[in-house]
Amino acid sequence: MKNREGNPTVPQGTPVGNTCVAMNPPPAFTIAGPKCWLGNESRTNPNYGTVDFHTAGANSWYNSLQVGIVRKVGRGLTLQSGYTWSHSTDDTQGHLAVDAGSASSTQGDDPVNRLHDKASSDFDIRHNWRMNAIYYLPSTASGRFQNLLNGWWISGILTWDSGFPFTPSMGVQRSRSGNLGASGGPKRPDLVPGVDAANITRGHSSGCLGVPAGKPLGTPQMFFDPCAFSIPSLGFLGTAGRNILLGPNFSDVNFSVVKDTTIAFLGEGGKIELRAEIFNLLNHPNLAAPQRTVFAATKDVEAPLPNVGQITSTFGSSRQIQFALKVFF
Repeated sequence: MKNREGNPTVPQGTPVGNTCVAMNPPPAFTIAGPKCWLGNESRTNPNYGTVDFHTAGANSWYNSLQVGIVRKVGRGLTLQSGYTWSHSTDDTQGHLAVDAGSASSTQGDDPVNRLHDKASSDFDIRHNWRMNAIYYLPSTASGRFQNLLNGWWISGILTWDSGFPFTPSMGVQRSRSGNLGASGGPKRPDLVPGVDAANITRGHSSGCLGVPAGKPLGTPQMFFDPCAFSIPSLGFLGTAGRNILLGPNFSDVNFSVVKDTTIAFLGEGGKIELRAEIFNLLNHPNLAAPQRTVFAATKDVEAPLPNVGQITSTFGSSRQIQFALKVFF
């Protein structure tokens, strides 16, 4: 399921270096290109403007490796761990903007060429690890305090996920394609030649107009390097791939203390369970996706926006403690 431009324009330009040039007669159109837009092209059906087309014509692929381990160590201790490596790719999916969240877009950059937008899914999590443990404390007490001292057990769950992918963007559409209107659709920048996408969130910024070289990356102040991108020439789609970057990782520790007390008059197996549960035990802040608009793109050359790459919100909740009482009968 996806939505895309249902009445695209037909590019009439020919790329000559970084310039989109008109030719008479115009070159034969090919889906993959090379192609560019002059800005005066008519749509496939000139009687209509932009059309937000919702369709079932979407493709997706999923591959994974799953490993699970359960170990009863003895003396009341049980350990369990599970790891999943997975990779979900598609050529954009979803009908509503909320399907992609704030980190990407449900629409493709090129409505007639699916392969141009094939990339990691908006919900792709490459690494997913869980580990949990349960320990039953020895119940050896006797006498008047046995109900108080026996029946205790503790458990914990450790969660670690790699980050969700996100797409760098621009404030305006430089391609002049009219994709979902001049102010709609994806607006991806160019990736600076020679830049490795895996390093854009690591180390230090290479420096560019308005951004000093050596500024640390991967921080809430600048999660990714805006200097890895540039403004595309007028008439051209940006070369930066969809969902080219990965957001912050997620980690969490939950812990619980439980007391089971057998109550005979409740019948066989009757008991009262008192639970104290702590979510996000370490009160670790998990960062949300960064501000991903790199350029306002009102000029051919301009500095990145001041707040690009900044993270101003968190994902998940802060430490929470709750108590519960369960009666089994």
